[in-house]
Parts: sequence; C-alpha cells; structure tokens
Amino acid sequence: MAGSFEISGAKEFGQKMAYAFFRAMHEEADILPDLFTELVQQNMHGAKRTSITNDSEKLYEGSGTLARATIPGQYGNITKVTVSEKGLDWQFGIDASKIVYALIHEYGGKIPADRPITVKMRKFFWFMYFSTKQQFWMNMALTKKTHITMKARAYWQPALDMLENVEMPSILDNIFQNARRYAEA
Repeated sequence: MAGSFEISGAKEFGQKMAYAFFRAMHEEADILPDLFTELVQQNMHGAKRTSITNDSEKLYEGSGTLARATIPGQYGNITKVTVSEKGLDWQFGIDASKIVYALIHEYGGKIPADRPITVKMRKFFWFMYFSTKQQFWMNMALTKKTHITMKARAYWQPALDMLENVEMPSILDNIFQNARRYAEA
C-alpha cells in the first residue's frame, strides 16, 4: 500500500537551512582570497640575497611583481569567487601571459626552452660583468651551455596543500557552525 505523508514545516525548514548555508558560505568566501594570498606569500619569499645565484629553496624578492600578482585586484592576478545554489566556486591564479616567469619559478625548467643562449644575451652578460665585476656574469658570457637551467622554487602548490589540509577543515567547520546559528535564529 503506497501512501504519502508530509512533515509539518519540513519545506520551510529546508528553505531556512539552504539560506543559512548560502549565507555562511558567502561569509567564508569573502575571506578566501586574502587567506590564500597570505599562504602563497609565506611560501614565496624568504631567501636573503647573498649573491647573484640563488641556492636556496625560496625565491629572491626582486621587483615584487610576482608577489603583487598574488593579491586580488593587482596586475596579473586572477580571482573569482562565486557562491551559488550548487556551492562555492573559487578560482585564483596568476595570469602567465602577463607574469611570464611565474611558471618557471613554480616548476623549474630551461630558459630559454625553445632557443639557445643568443649573442644578444651574451652581450648583456658581458655588460653586467664590466658593470659589476662579478665573476658570475663572466661565466654566463663564456658558457658553452645552450640554455640556463632554473630549479623549481614552488610557492603555489605548497599554499594549495596548506589551504586544503590545514585551513579547509576549519573553513568547513565555520560554515556548518554559522549555518546552524543562522538556522536557529
């Protein structure tokens, strides 16, 4: 025997809970860009410039363009946070067409990957040697290598891992606690 039943107030309760989760997700979504920027920058810099070559695992801070590109609204930054009935969609990145060296710092590789060290590059190396008298620049000008190898100094993936493994549990906990609080109000 088939039958139907209705729990009094279930529809209203469901709507109230949906609104409470939506509101709680919005609050947490507002803090995500700043939180992730902080995590990226913690992993980004830290090496003191002691010589022209960098043997550390951290990036040297140069012009600051790459660091600023991690800040929402700055040149080269991609930030989009959307909260909908389907959930939270969060996109955050650095536009590699604007900050062309961002990927080589993250993953390492060969510079230039598609052509050998050019005469123009060697002239620049000689100019730098005569300007600074640093042996590094003479070595670069005289090298027989066809490319420069740069080791990876990841700053993005460690921040993602920290967000996922350390910060996300507390963010989800905040969403559930706030949703419960809003639903009870």
